[in-house]
Amino acid sequence: MAILAGLYAVLYRTNLGRQMRAVAQNRRGSQLIGINVDRVYLIAFGVSCGLAAIAGVLVATLLFASPTVGLVFALKAFAIIVMAGLGNLTGVLWASVVLGVSEALVQTYVPGGGGWSDAVFFLLIFATLVFRSYRGAR
Repeated sequence: MAILAGLYAVLYRTNLGRQMRAVAQNRRGSQLIGINVDRVYLIAFGVSCGLAAIAGVLVATLLFASPTVGLVFALKAFAIIVMAGLGNLTGVLWASVVLGVSEALVQTYVPGGGGWSDAVFFLLIFATLVFRSYRGAR
């Protein structure tokens, strides 16, 4: 939570965060108003590498290190971003909480819930995408 709060503070409370969001929305427009786009890309890459390193350290405390140790986590992270919307940091927070709690509830209360928790995880994402497409069609 502290890392997420720090990322939110950087993205929404600093000049660097404002520049990063501007470059993400419109690269050429950002260049026209004087933002050094290459510098912003390098900083964003560095921040993402740092976050990946922190995630790797946290996962390594729970699981054995292997070349495919993060595959399940990467798939779930991608699904959470799809559910929340790209670039929506608060949406990612709420989507991860909803999906994590639902997965934990299924593992706890459903007999043999280990296999069912992944099914419920992706069923919730599927329902969200169907609801969004239905709402957007109207």
